[in-house]
Amino acid sequence: LKLSSQELLNFNSYLSNFQEINCEILAISPDSLESHIAWYCAPIQKNGLGENVHFPLLEDKNMRICKAYGVSNEDNGSALMSIFVIDTNGLIRITVCLDKGIHVSVKDILRMVRDLQMKDKEDELDILRHSETSVTTTPLD
Repeated sequence: LKLSSQELLNFNSYLSNFQEINCEILAISPDSLESHIAWYCAPIQKNGLGENVHFPLLEDKNMRICKAYGVSNEDNGSALMSIFVIDTNGLIRITVCLDKGIHVSVKDILRMVRDLQMKDKEDELDILRHSETSVTTTPLD
């Protein structure tokens, strides 16, 4: 499925919110670099991006990335509209795949990332607390 201009513009409007929590946004599409440039430069009134998206729009013309993430449609050379949240260890923590005509709220994605980060901090604190309380003692003879 083709990303819509509005979806990318919505993500761009929350870009600073994502950056504040140390997240990067990348858009990947099987369209060519030339079509990305034309789309980026086209006015918003003509379904373009009006040069208003300030995160990378990457070409995946050979569908290597889409195939690796399991979202390619071999029959027609397209890909499912998908969102992956990948942590600093390279682990996919959140996957959202959308059917044609279904849209996702950028606010919901931002909330999920914040929730995930909060859970990770809580888990780290639990590990620290556990390591502080599990002191090994040796009986005195």
